[in-house]
Amino acid sequence: MAAPQWVERLKKRWGLTSNWDFAVIFTVFAVTGTTTAFSKRYFLSG
Repeated sequence: MAAPQWVERLKKRWGLTSNWDFAVIFTVFAVTGTTTAFSKRYFLSG
């Protein structure tokens, strides 16, 4: 099964060679975003 066109465009732009690299980067983005969303309430609470 081929990757969607947007995945291929991002892989080319970011210089990635495999779908595994792409999956790792998206996983890191997801974990970082979730951590930021949960921790902001502790840092920004009055």
